Amino acid sequence: MLDQSEERISALISEIYDAALDPKRWPSALESARDFVGGQVANIYWHDSVRPVGNNFCQVGISPEWEKVYFETYLPLNPLQPFQVFCPIEEIHAGSEFMSFEEFSKTRFYLEWAAPQGLVDAAFSNLERLPTSSV
Repeated sequence: MLDQSEERISALISEIYDAALDPKRWPSALESARDFVGGQVANIYWHDSVRPVGNNFCQVGISPEWEKVYFETYLPLNPLQPFQVFCPIEEIHAGSEFMSFEEFSKTRFYLEWAAPQGLVDAAFSNLERLPTSSV
């Protein structure tokens, strides 16, 4: 018999597999993943490592207004983005591994975009890396 945590992770994995087969299920799967780790936001996005462009495939936890301004203004100001692009596929990292909160909290990105939303750190994993972009 599975204990509660094993049941939760099994249900989450099942939900992610279902979303891979039916993209309309990604918002629910991302909500479940976010809630499982106790986060505020979850997304699957791509960004270019050469040009300041990117987009969300799916995201939960950020209002459409903040999402829009991120890609229009703050993507090139994200001090963690250069680190993210070079992380090996499927390894999980936290932004605080690459930059202390003290240092991060002094950036324009944090002051104008992350802090107003109550965001203080990020966990991320590359699902795919190409020569000039990552997902």
